[in-house]
Amino acid sequence: MQSVIDVAKSDTIKIDLSLLKNKSVVFKANAQALNASWYPEVSSPQDGTKSIYSKNDKSIDWSMISTYANNGEKNVKLFDTDTNLYIHIEMNTFPEHMQVYIDTDNKVQTGFSSDLWENFGREFLIEDGYIYHYTGQGDWGWEFVDTVSRIRTADGKATLTLTIPKSKLGILADKIKVAVETNTKNWMDTIRIPDGLISENLTILLQKQR
Repeated sequence: MQSVIDVAKSDTIKIDLSLLKNKSVVFKANAQALNASWYPEVSSPQDGTKSIYSKNDKSIDWSMISTYANNGEKNVKLFDTDTNLYIHIEMNTFPEHMQVYIDTDNKVQTGFSSDLWENFGREFLIEDGYIYHYTGQGDWGWEFVDTVSRIRTADGKATLTLTIPKSKLGILADKIKVAVETNTKNWMDTIRIPDGLISENLTILLQKQR
């Protein structure tokens, strides 16, 4: 099956998988940028054959995923399916502590806020493999929810991939925001990803849960 979608000025395409017939466990995607004469100037992936995600073993080719946010050589990438949210972090070395914050309702007014990201209301925190939900009580009111799957690799770069079932994140908005904070053993030398305001440009459009 081949489809052509004119995305005009948008670079985000969302296709309900129920509309695609005869799906295999591995799917492939190819995009082209056409000029005024409808001649392809850019194709990605160039060979049109590389698969981003395998439903069979739930593996993701992160080299095909664009960077969501970065700070220096620290990069955060995001991917989601209808059931899971994947957060992939690339670094030179592993920090002693890492906190991943998620704004699940995409509202600044709700959730935990601090001077690290003033425009970022955080409903969920993943800290060192544990997921917490913000209760709104006190300065640090987080309630334990569950553990999350973590995969670490150190092949050239130190990478950490988190797999978070969407069912653990409550009611999700169509768009969410994510930020990461790394710390040393004594919780000093904080590094933020991104290092600045989390604008609407840093929202990701999620696939619908089924």
